[in-house]
Amino acid sequence: MADPILPVLQAIQASAAASAAADATVAAQLTQLVQNLQNNPSIPPADVTLAQNIATAVATNAAADQAAATALQGLVKQTGGGPNLPAVTGVSPTSVAVAGGTPVALTGSGFTGATAVEFLLTGGGGQQVPATGLVVVNDTSITAVSPPLASGTYDTLVTTPAGMSGATAADQVTAA
Repeated sequence: MADPILPVLQAIQASAAASAAADATVAAQLTQLVQNLQNNPSIPPADVTLAQNIATAVATNAAADQAAATALQGLVKQTGGGPNLPAVTGVSPTSVAVAGGTPVALTGSGFTGATAVEFLLTGGGGQQVPATGLVVVNDTSITAVSPPLASGTYDTLVTTPAGMSGATAADQVTAA
């Protein structure tokens, strides 16, 4: 019988992973805002510095959330929690065509039973687009075909019955 605390750990881990993904998106948006402010001579330097500090704080929070999600994932496993959330540690190639149709290989862990690969726009807008041609090669390897995407940087996320992978720099591709 599984530990009664297991469902609580799983819920917190999933929440931390989702928070990390959301914070990573906000951090990217704030970074773009800072760049725009820096290019506008009418913006006081103190305002640019404030925006930079906020962007840094959100990025730091995203990293902390991802670290917590990873630590909790280990605790869930130790508590008899069955499969871990998937984790993407590499994507090849890191550049895909905006028209779609680029074969993409993902490496990582926890891919067994994957049901979807999605591309989430990191720069804002929340555009999350499913890939096609999903093939789970094994627990550490997936291939898929990129969908048509707007230009930008995307996190490549994997969904399994255990949940969705958290967004990290290692899962990013650029559509150009």
